[in-house]
Amino acid sequence: MSEAEKLIGLTDQQVLSSRAAHGRNEMNLEKPHRLWEVVKDIATEPLFVILVCTASLYFILGEYGEGTIMLIALGFVSGISLYQENRSRTAVEALKKLSAPLAKVIRNGQPVEIDAAEIVIEDLILLEDGNLIPADAILVERHDFSVNESVLTGESLPVEKNVGSKVFQGTLVMTGSCVARVVTIGRRTEFGKISQSLQEIEPEQTPLQVQIKAFVKKMVAAGLVAFLVVWGVNYFISRDVLHSLLRGLTLAMSVLPEEIPVAFSTFMALGAYHLYKMRVIARTPHTVEALGAATVICVDKTGTITENRMELTVIYDFKQDKLIDFTTEVGAFNEVLEYAMWASEPKPFDEMEKSVHGMYGKLASRDLRSTYSFTHEYPLSGKPPIMTHVFTAPTGERVIACKGSVEGILNQTKLTAGNISRVEKIAHQLAARGFRVLAVAQSLHTGALPASQHEFEFDLLGLIGFHDPPKQNISGILEKFYSAGIQVKIITGDYAETAVSIARQIELKNDAQAITGDQVMNMSNQELQARVGKTSIFARMFPEAKLRVIEALKINGEVVAMTGDGVNDGPALKAAHIGIAMGQRGSEVAKQAASLVLVDDDLEHMTEAVALGRRIYENLKKAIQYIISIHIPIILIVTMPLLLLWKYVDIFSPVHVIFLELIMGPTCSVIFENEPMEANSMHKRPRKMTASFFSLPELSLSIIQGLVITTACLTLGYYMMERGSSEALVRTVIYTTLILSNLFLTLVNRSFYYSVFTTFQYKNPLIPMILSISLLILFLSIYARPVQNLFKFEPLTIDQIGLCLFTAAAGVLWVEGYKWRKRQKSIN
Repeated sequence: MSEAEKLIGLTDQQVLSSRAAHGRNEMNLEKPHRLWEVVKDIATEPLFVILVCTASLYFILGEYGEGTIMLIALGFVSGISLYQENRSRTAVEALKKLSAPLAKVIRNGQPVEIDAAEIVIEDLILLEDGNLIPADAILVERHDFSVNESVLTGESLPVEKNVGSKVFQGTLVMTGSCVARVVTIGRRTEFGKISQSLQEIEPEQTPLQVQIKAFVKKMVAAGLVAFLVVWGVNYFISRDVLHSLLRGLTLAMSVLPEEIPVAFSTFMALGAYHLYKMRVIARTPHTVEALGAATVICVDKTGTITENRMELTVIYDFKQDKLIDFTTEVGAFNEVLEYAMWASEPKPFDEMEKSVHGMYGKLASRDLRSTYSFTHEYPLSGKPPIMTHVFTAPTGERVIACKGSVEGILNQTKLTAGNISRVEKIAHQLAARGFRVLAVAQSLHTGALPASQHEFEFDLLGLIGFHDPPKQNISGILEKFYSAGIQVKIITGDYAETAVSIARQIELKNDAQAITGDQVMNMSNQELQARVGKTSIFARMFPEAKLRVIEALKINGEVVAMTGDGVNDGPALKAAHIGIAMGQRGSEVAKQAASLVLVDDDLEHMTEAVALGRRIYENLKKAIQYIISIHIPIILIVTMPLLLLWKYVDIFSPVHVIFLELIMGPTCSVIFENEPMEANSMHKRPRKMTASFFSLPELSLSIIQGLVITTACLTLGYYMMERGSSEALVRTVIYTTLILSNLFLTLVNRSFYYSVFTTFQYKNPLIPMILSISLLILFLSIYARPVQNLFKFEPLTIDQIGLCLFTAAAGVLWVEGYKWRKRQKSIN
């Protein structure tokens, strides 16, 4: 029995006691999100400040009804902001929990997997190659264990660790396995002490965040200038400071697009939540922004394109020069199979090694596995890699078995050039049939074992080939990517012939030729940039070559997504715009480096994720265009009567503007967020990552929409004023026309391609609810006496409402003609 098996770990009671004494294994790098901090943020927003100032002015002027309404509106706006912030924060916190690292510990004598934050001092942790160490610990048992401590020391070479050595949180296990006893957790670890400085570093903002922040800043500046101008003009005309100030605040309130940042954070956070429901974990909500822009997806072959079954199908016996194909014959036990088994883990977890052990158990006349002891392991290393195991029989006889890349093993043999050529030819023939090919060898080395397996001289025994068929749905998945304008590239460590064979089976485009990792490294930057766009298969790849391919694609302007599961995939996953780790077979390093994790390793979820990314981007764009379109008439209705010297200049007061804001906010954040994806979204080229919502070409239609709505409202209001209508009636007509225009705008802006009759068929149950509430508020404000007096409205006749409805329809529905023309152009 090993020392690890004797260790029973902590009991549940001991875990509770240790946690009570030392706390949880958390860095607490981010400041806790307290309610008062959210309230403070809301209280410093420009709209909040304007509302407070406006309410105060109303009370100073003795207009207590209006002041009370502004305070109610203040509470309502704050409540909406708190709700949206809490909704977004809850989604983000849930994502953090889902993407939190896991760790294996021994508890109550049994190995269990727990959240790394649940580790306590004195826990026994189980570590193996590819793990990130979750706490500072002392080794109590080790097997060829080494660690990369570059995150702490800057030294990239692996450090050998022995029993009694200390390992540190955040460092990476390079080889072997161990059991270690935890001595320090959380911020008290060496890594935790260094990481405290991260509190001062602001995370880099995404392109869309930068665009939104810049736009809002410009609008705040414009609002300040407009406020001063309107205040000055009003004071010049009326010589009334307070009323002039009130009109200036009305305009400032109408200018601020505070819905835009709220809509952005809501869309991104809820998008990440929707991804999780699709079995895709987004490590940060803002990953959603990049998804819809992906133009290239680089996928590994094994387990992503293929089923990862790895059935041992063929054996080539070099000594007998004989090929055994298990699909056509039963096959007999041979030395190649025996040494392939010895070169595999005694308790296999890799599918290939499971298959080798299974075939050995089936064909061996005598099973020697229980009689030999595992005495030394040389883990996977080299380029291309090999691995070597040393077993010892009860008699003292030693078995040194190696398996791995054909080139790697041939380089350590003394075969003649002719024999090497013969073996390579067989290997390429098997690879061309789609097999994963490994070489098997033995060493007759005597005496002390060398420090490195690359010092052995090997005798080649033969080759083994594994059949790993493509997933049944993979061709359909590729077709969805191609239809969406996304290139698919295979990046694999396998032979080029294997990759080409699989590529043809799955109907990969541009599958005729492959580039190898060595070729990638030998190309100049310019040559590689020219080749990566035309090539879909990259074979015999290693980490440095993968990274060069990703960087070349990025330089070419591509938005790159990449899948990976191994420790060596970490740099490329980090470099890609969208790193995608596998949830089931992915290493902890890959998951931490990636921005997305596929929970069940199914690539089809990526097509769903891309579709969701495009839907969210399109809906956010619609929401922002809606906000721009409806803000323009509010701003101009407040200012134009004053500038044009109308008889009635106080068309809208802060009460009117804030109620319009209360209608617009839910519309953009609730209705558009729930809109389904448009039918043509996954059948067009991805958008450019650098595309801006706020350029003139993007906003031109929204600006025109806003100006036309303004013209419609003011034209009808001017008409009523010239006919001798009272100020209250003119105000009521303009307000009613604007509200009805808003309802039409909501329906029309659901698509800028399909007609409103088509979008009526879209399923969005929130639309009738929000529109009905808007109409209810409108009619209450017109016909309910207390509200009517507060708004300074007059009741409208049926004819007047009909006139408002016709004017609103004319001011908005003209866009349907634009969309019809756009559809005709696309057909032709």
